[in-house]
Amino acid sequence: MIVGILKETPPETRVSLLPETVSQLTKKSIQVLVENGAGILASASDADYTNAGASISSADEIISKSDILLKIQPPQNQIPANKILIGVYQPLYHPELVSDWAQKNLRYSVWICCHEQRVRR
Repeated sequence: MIVGILKETPPETRVSLLPETVSQLTKKSIQVLVENGAGILASASDADYTNAGASISSADEIISKSDILLKIQPPQNQIPANKILIGVYQPLYHPELVSDWAQKNLRYSVWICCHEQRVRR
């Protein structure tokens, strides 16, 4: 299995996996490809990912080789059929994108972020 981590576009500063998590995957013989510079804004260098066992690659190579693609925001690149996407895609706000993915037989999993609201008394 190959997991690909794609670089986020501004203003997003997070990355879908940090090197600490990548090392857990590579220890289980899961190959991880990371787009060049993907973790910079999250204080994770390419060297950190390499030390965790990942390979640094281009977005095109990651998209073509990976079984699972991780990207917090919806990918801007064309994604070929039969891939698995995982991220925070807000399908209700992007119905045309989700429709396009369905036509391509892409499977996706959406992280749902819930913010706890505290009431002060």
